[in-house]
Amino acid sequence: MDVGKFTIENVSPENLEIKVVSQPYGYFKLDIPKKVKAGRTIKCKLKVNKDKLKEEFQKSITIELNDAAKTRFTIPVIRRFIDAPSSQSTSK
Repeated sequence: MDVGKFTIENVSPENLEIKVVSQPYGYFKLDIPKKVKAGRTIKCKLKVNKDKLKEEFQKSITIELNDAAKTRFTIPVIRRFIDAPSSQSTSK
């Protein structure tokens, strides 16, 4: 199940490598290129693994670039809520 898409923009004059440094094991499939060229933007995708679709959860993912500052950014909260059927009766 597709959860979301996001982009990474490299505003530096150097090509940068991308590394996922923190993610919950078994919850997601990340489609992230290993590099982003100088001045370019790349598209990334996040999908929930099928075996986690019946669970409610709140998770995050952290990505690091190999620039001099070792820039990190976090997709802070990825949530899955499951709506319970209404318990209200419609009979008169």
